[in-house]
Amino acid sequence: MKNKALKIVIIDDNLHLLSSLEKLLTMLGHTVCGASTAETGMQLVHECRPSLLICDIALQGAINGYGVARMLRMHAAVAGAFFVAMSGNSKQEDREKSVQAGFDRHVAKPASVADIKGVIDDAWMHRLRRGYAV
Repeated sequence: MKNKALKIVIIDDNLHLLSSLEKLLTMLGHTVCGASTAETGMQLVHECRPSLLICDIALQGAINGYGVARMLRMHAAVAGAFFVAMSGNSKQEDREKSVQAGFDRHVAKPASVADIKGVIDDAWMHRLRRGYAV
């Protein structure tokens, strides 16, 4: 599916992965903001108002990815955003825990380029279902 550019925020404390995802998504034509901590990432979400949030579950610090999703889901600024959890844990119970926290999709690490493109397609379908402009 060929889509227009999305605004994307990535939160991951693995700086190599964060940089790689930022580069890939930028090359695919999207506007990307990245953060290596939950606190900085949540601030970016409020500033950028992304259509897509990609967040690591096992963030270092006081707030993990589940906490990020729970807190952000309460804010109107990102009410229509598509939330994607990324984790090295991909059992069914891990996926269910992500959904319960407020994520729309759970992607296992390491994610392939095809996985990331699938996330973009899912984010666009999410926008279309919710009636957002394309």
